[in-house]
Order: sequence, then C-alpha cells, then structure tokens
Amino acid sequence: MIGAISLVRAANLRERALVTVVVLVAGALIGAGRADPAPADVVVVAAAIDPGEGGDPAIDADLVRAVQRRLAELGLFRGPVDGRQSLALDIAVREAQRSLGLREDGLISPEFLARLEGVAEKAQALRRRLDEARERQSREARTLLAASPTTADLVGGA
Repeated sequence: MIGAISLVRAANLRERALVTVVVLVAGALIGAGRADPAPADVVVVAAAIDPGEGGDPAIDADLVRAVQRRLAELGLFRGPVDGRQSLALDIAVREAQRSLGLREDGLISPEFLARLEGVAEKAQALRRRLDEARERQSREARTLLAASPTTADLVGGA
C-alpha cells in the first residue's frame, strides 16, 4: 500500500527527494509498530514537505504574498514575502490555523487571509495601545523623578 502511494505521489511531483522522504516516513511508521500506516499519514507528510516549484499554481501569488505578509506581521513567518509556497510557509499556515481553531490543512484561501487580517488588525490595535501606555508611563515616571530633589539629576531636571 505504501509503495502505491509513493508512486502515485511521485508521478505528480518534480522533486524526487519527496519520494525518498515518503518512503522513509512510511518505514518509520512501520518500524514504530504500525504495520500498515494509513494513507493519510503518508500524504499529510508528503504535502507538508513538498516544496514544488513555486507551489500550487492554482493559488494566486498575490494571495500567497498577502498571507506571507500577515503571518510575518504576526511573527509566525520569517521567510521571504515572495508569493511562493514553501515548507516554512506551510508550517506558519498550520500554526496560524491551530491558533485560530481552524482545521490544520495548510491550505491558503481568501477566507483564511480574511481571518488573518482580522487578527492582524486586532494585534496592531493592541500594539498601539501598549505603545501609548508605555509612553504615558515613561512621561509620568520622568515627571515624578524630576519633582524629587534626590532624583532630579537622573532625568536632567530640577
């Protein structure tokens, strides 16, 4: 069964290394006591590691770029914002899906981007509020330090 899955996947992929990894994963599952791993075990791993050549051509590069940008803003993606799918992007998408309570399938869609944009906007608003609070507290602390004769010289006032 594993051999058939590997051959079918290999026929659709340009990267020969993927077949090797799929076979190794299947071997690891068998070695771990799973005599007949489910096809999903192998296919999910194959999908997660398939670098392709620019990813799925059916997904618009602008959509991928927008998702990359949002994931980067949220600190989940550190790769290039180039509109190309990659292993790093797949990992970031799955992490975001997990955080959002979505099914972790690694798929990029306009709906997923909309969810990310909502989260990114909330995160940006929270950052602005935190920055404002930090600045206000710093001003208040400087004012209090300047008002005291023992600490006025620390802030350059008296």
